[in-house]
Amino acid sequence: MQPGEHVIADYRATGLSLKTHPLRFLRPRLAAEGVLSCAEAVGKPAGARVQVAGLVLVRQRPGGGEVVFITLEDETGIGSIVVWASILETFRREVIGSSLLLVHGRVQRSAENVTHIIAEILENQSSALADIAEISTPQPRAPRHPRAERIIRPSRDFR
Repeated sequence: MQPGEHVIADYRATGLSLKTHPLRFLRPRLAAEGVLSCAEAVGKPAGARVQVAGLVLVRQRPGGGEVVFITLEDETGIGSIVVWASILETFRREVIGSSLLLVHGRVQRSAENVTHIIAEILENQSSALADIAEISTPQPRAPRHPRAERIIRPSRDFR
């Protein structure tokens, strides 16, 4: 079994892997597209436009209010995403249905030095998870997993 296949099998069974993070296999492609890691995005100045991608760990919509908070995880750590109601209306399907989410937005830093990314555009990148086994091996391309978006366990969603 190739390294990517091990990681996918671990995530299917337990929701995590001790070997590595799935985004480690996708990072070269993401970096080439200008997508920062969560750690890199946190280091950017307030107001900077960034793109980050990660596995969706948690979605929260406190009190059914005007904002959804999403916690993303990549191989470098955690990213906190804020999705306001106007953006949620446009990107509801991506917010609700993504296992791997790409977020275009702006860095916001509070007085307490807490950093969030204020989402402007969201893209469902879950299908890229099916490529992990293929990326990690030099063998010919295997057929895509028929349910790529289900490779990673669903997020924990709270209201």
